[in-house]
Amino acid sequence: MQVHQVWSYPVIVGSEDADLDGVDEAFIKVITHLYHSGATNELAIYGFRNGRFFRVKRDGEPFVFQVGGVSVFGEGAECRDVDTDGTAEFLLLRIEGVTNDFQNVSERIYRWKNRSLIFMKRTAGVFAKTGYSDPLLFRYYSLRCFSLDPPFPYARG
Repeated sequence: MQVHQVWSYPVIVGSEDADLDGVDEAFIKVITHLYHSGATNELAIYGFRNGRFFRVKRDGEPFVFQVGGVSVFGEGAECRDVDTDGTAEFLLLRIEGVTNDFQNVSERIYRWKNRSLIFMKRTAGVFAKTGYSDPLLFRYYSLRCFSLDPPFPYARG
């Protein structure tokens, strides 16, 4: 599969209080990977506290995640309270084998701690779509963070 990276200036996809601390985080598209049949966007999360911008980290490194994909796989992300404890988690979603009747899916769940994301657990399973327009497929190709649900493929700007 041929992949082309499209470098452009960063694009603000949107903002949302992703960690439920009362202050919005900004979701920034930093690069796009173009495939023969689709695209994946890399996004970063930035915060603003005490008059300073910072980039959200994971394992001490700047955190980036991918959203998008092609016909056979997809990657998405969500912010939600997975364990219903009143705190937000950040989920990285992946689906593979989308052209088959049953698809392998996984979720990597992270919790927020200060300015970082800490890995909690990974779940995996099988998903049976009802068709290619099954709305449940969309979450594996998109970013949804509470009320933030930007249009794919975040190509504005």
